[in-house]
Amino acid sequence: MPKPSVSMDDLLGLSQTLESDAELPLAEIQERDTGFRNQITDPEMDPVELLITWEAHARSDAPNRSTLKRSLGLGLLLTFVMSFIAGITSGMGLFHYDGTHPINLLPPLATVLLIQVVSIGLLIILLLSRSKDSPHAFLVETSPGRWLPQLLGMLSPAYARDLQSWKSALARHSILFGRVHRWTVIKASQLAGIAFFLGLSLSFLRLVIFTDLSFSWSTTLDLSSDRIHQATSVLAAPAEPLFPSVSPSRELVASTRYFRADQGNFVAQDTTPIETGSWWPFVIFTLLFYGLLPRLILYGIASNRLAACSRETLVSLPGASELLTRLRKPVVDTGNPFPKNTTSQLKDSRNHAATPSTDQSHLLITWNEAIPTVLYGMLNITEGKHLKLGGTQSWQQDLDTIRGLSGKLADANPVIAVKAWEPPVGDFMDLIRELRTKIPKDRMILVAPLKRQGDDGSSLVWARAVETLHDPYIRILNMEGEQS
Repeated sequence: MPKPSVSMDDLLGLSQTLESDAELPLAEIQERDTGFRNQITDPEMDPVELLITWEAHARSDAPNRSTLKRSLGLGLLLTFVMSFIAGITSGMGLFHYDGTHPINLLPPLATVLLIQVVSIGLLIILLLSRSKDSPHAFLVETSPGRWLPQLLGMLSPAYARDLQSWKSALARHSILFGRVHRWTVIKASQLAGIAFFLGLSLSFLRLVIFTDLSFSWSTTLDLSSDRIHQATSVLAAPAEPLFPSVSPSRELVASTRYFRADQGNFVAQDTTPIETGSWWPFVIFTLLFYGLLPRLILYGIASNRLAACSRETLVSLPGASELLTRLRKPVVDTGNPFPKNTTSQLKDSRNHAATPSTDQSHLLITWNEAIPTVLYGMLNITEGKHLKLGGTQSWQQDLDTIRGLSGKLADANPVIAVKAWEPPVGDFMDLIRELRTKIPKDRMILVAPLKRQGDDGSSLVWARAVETLHDPYIRILNMEGEQS
């Protein structure tokens, strides 16, 4: 059974719905999800299909559904058409023949091979690079797929706004959507390559069929016809078993060397126009096998990886695993208006699904001598059993403490207690980035701003600071407890 596909509309829709759930009362969420769960006919439904179906149900009344899939499809079509036209134009230029001098095959063939070697080499660098400071960012920005928003903006601002919504989500959650964005750009770029080489090949075939082309090879370098024959034999080797005529013969290579200085004559004075035109099977094979085929293969790989990454990202969205648990496990109503373990219901400022429970293992960390008394019971941690950062410790001591956490963070979620009335400083932001490198990227890091007694101020400044990290798995918790 084929796996359900995931579009960017699905990713953005589910992400926005899970985030907006933070503003809904828990009772309303449970009532909605219970009603949806009762409609599920297959309890073993694929989790991706279940999430997509739930998102459509939860947002069925939303007036502005995302149309990113439609806009992206139009952008890809526009990219294909423009690249196809560029290929046709290039073919007319590379294989232009006015009857004065034969076409020198070395420049167009070298151009095709050089384009492939350079572009595929850069693609390999793109796939291997992981840091934003590496060539990855440069290659994504200069890729043909990067210009989709600009192309769509030429047609209608509405299409450009759809892609801008994706860019905004990417800016907020680059860790979460980064791989999907990268494979989307790669897929669009390979589609552009397919269109270009398809246009180039068709342009060449049109000239072969409807005009009389004459081919030669010419170079100032001291290259013998035997060296050129060896090179063409290697390039034509894949076609030799089925199409032996693709490989130019030694005689053809020797007789079609051309010197313009020698009154524009071939080396073999008796070379006929039929012979000079016999290069075309080799040329069209080179364009199709070394130009078009690699792009088709890379497009298939990019499409497969994009589909896999989209599925993985959908089920990895913050709150998705907790949602799946709610949809698959029935809720037993005991009639008690007060839920069990109410002291552990810490509401995340962006998504209620970040609520820690006493069933989870947590590592409590305090910043700048914050007093986390209220957190001991919530996290089921023995009083006094926590790590300290900031305060009287030096930067190097804090760094050494974080780097020594590898064993303690094997199965534990870090919870960092901070003073809500103090603004986050650069040292704290640097340390939380360092902490992220020591644990899996999808492991939750919770930042708990503790208020002073009688302090009615909010932790909005901390929420804004955490947002700048562009990491959906680093979250702020609205604490009901106070710092004395």
